[in-house]
Amino acid sequence: MPKESYPFLFFGQGLAKSRKGLECLAWFVTLPDAVTRERLQHMLPDVMRHVCAWGEHTLHFGSDDALDADWGTLCAALEAWAIDAHAASPLIAFVKADAGRGRWDKWSRQVVRDRFSELALAAAPVNVETRMLAETLIVGAVAEEKDAQAMASEQRQSMWRWLSGFETPPKYGATDPLANRLVWLADRAKLTDAEIDRLVCDAGTIAVSAIGAERAFAACLARQQSADVGSLKRALQRIAAFARPFSEQWPEVTALLEALARNQLLEAEIEEAERTVYERSLRGEAPKLLSASLLCSGLAFNGMMHRRHDQALRWLQLSLRFSHPPPKAFIDLLVAARALGVSADMLALCETHPRFQENRAAIMKAVST
Repeated sequence: MPKESYPFLFFGQGLAKSRKGLECLAWFVTLPDAVTRERLQHMLPDVMRHVCAWGEHTLHFGSDDALDADWGTLCAALEAWAIDAHAASPLIAFVKADAGRGRWDKWSRQVVRDRFSELALAAAPVNVETRMLAETLIVGAVAEEKDAQAMASEQRQSMWRWLSGFETPPKYGATDPLANRLVWLADRAKLTDAEIDRLVCDAGTIAVSAIGAERAFAACLARQQSADVGSLKRALQRIAAFARPFSEQWPEVTALLEALARNQLLEAEIEEAERTVYERSLRGEAPKLLSASLLCSGLAFNGMMHRRHDQALRWLQLSLRFSHPPPKAFIDLLVAARALGVSADMLALCETHPRFQENRAAIMKAVST
């Protein structure tokens, strides 16, 4: 434990090189009464009252995106406000969503690592309010895997149990930062197959590497073949986890794709996604959702861009396993085949697919130009 002692956790304390916009969160032991809430809100710096929202135990406030203030003065004012707020109604934590790394901030991060099981956070409900706290407190305290490994087992497991209550799927193609922390904090020897599958789907290649490809694959394949397969999106996340560009684990990828194609529970969802993506591609529209064939042709794009035609060809052949590959998949497959000197074989493969037959003239024209 650090030698210093502070009255509450303060994340982001100190001066940082922040830019436009700032938000803060004050987490109270109990919600202040109405009079105190009004007084605390009135005490905020004017520029930080653009947004003010009280939750069950929190005050979330912030500026607009055109914040124009002397940063040193504002940081000092917010620190003073937090101290006054604690005097009025005890705080558990104050978060300044900023890169400040003062002594109080460093002390707070160390406390989270050393004493997490003793903190109110360990018993806090999983909701929108605590999600912001989790992203700030845990991501800050466990910035790297070595931070998790340095924690005592009891603290690491307490933190893991709490974080596992949050949903952590990838968003907009990016891994949720809490998903990585779950991988780092996990007692990997004790993970169940369901927990492994969740980590692989959410954290992708990081989880596969940490848990071990053989064990991760066994857990994911069992799910992919079962009634617990989940949604199509979840099934595709399992495949993507073994598809690090240019280091694909081809036997695992192929087996997971084949299991997906054979899973009757997802048959209707697979068909709807395939048809929707295909029809939108014919109209030149963005796909709006992911299908299995689109995942394969999308992963082939790296190979086409980097002239790794062998890699691209394998993905594109896999895309033809499904009912409605977009025409671009056939075009790229034949271009890659030409570069590898296997045009005749790949054209014969394409000829067996109904979607190629429907669009043959346009596809061949695109290949020749």
